[in-house]
Amino acid sequence: MEKQNRKALMLKDKYDIIQKIENGVKQSDICCEMSHEEVDKGLLQWFTQKRQENIPLSGSILQEKASEMDISLLDVVNFIHLAWQEVSRETNANCFKHIGFLEKEEFDSNDELPLNEWLKMHTKDCEDTEI
Repeated sequence: MEKQNRKALMLKDKYDIIQKIENGVKQSDICCEMSHEEVDKGLLQWFTQKRQENIPLSGSILQEKASEMDISLLDVVNFIHLAWQEVSRETNANCFKHIGFLEKEEFDSNDELPLNEWLKMHTKDCEDTEI
């Protein structure tokens, strides 16, 4: 037996499908509906812009543009990963300053001292005392 590809649907989606079938829409038409709304919107916007510029467009050009605009979940994960790599310690501190979690004097962007080094410096006098 072949493994079937299945899509998990939310209750609202299931309800909408049942309503369409009850209203006379064929089941095959429901299965063929487009599911990439953002790509469709972007493609329509691009198409309208090119038509206003009097640029002739064929079906193959539209298909190529649609494939350029379609991104996968893996692409999204990679974009998020790259974005987080660009966030620096100073960026976080600036955000905390703007929302009032840090006073301006509390953060020194040049302070790169690891916590264990800081503890050693501040606990020299307390070596005899247990912490």
